[in-house]
Amino acid sequence: MKKHRGFTLIEIMIVIGLIGILVVVAFPSFRQILIRSDRSDARNALLELQLAQERFRTTNGSYASAIDSLQTKLPKVGTTYFSERRLYQLQIDTGTANRAGYQASVTPVTTTKQNQDSVAACKKIAILVTFTGVQKGHLDPVSGNFV
Repeated sequence: MKKHRGFTLIEIMIVIGLIGILVVVAFPSFRQILIRSDRSDARNALLELQLAQERFRTTNGSYASAIDSLQTKLPKVGTTYFSERRLYQLQIDTGTANRAGYQASVTPVTTTKQNQDSVAACKKIAILVTFTGVQKGHLDPVSGNFV
């Protein structure tokens, strides 16, 4: 008798099942890693805003209360400014800009994967600039205070 070489249907189905289980387990972890790595887009946007604010303060003696007053490379659609990859919306928080400093924040665009970030502190990333220095953190989702 001649021996046939190859895989049986059962063996192939077992391998496909194992691959399916690995994908189901690994994909959510992989997605969170991508979301976490894309937070750098928010940090870069805040850094660009901070540099533009410092240039503005050098010539005007105080910080700008609106991004429109700044010379920045940040993309703009209508009246809204975005991070370079358009994953976050950028704003100078109302009533915070004066001679002493300002507070700026970024929030994820609702149609991007960043809006599904499982870390609540990353829903609104912020910087607070004062005479004493720059603080990086986030705005509390409940109180809205800088943390």
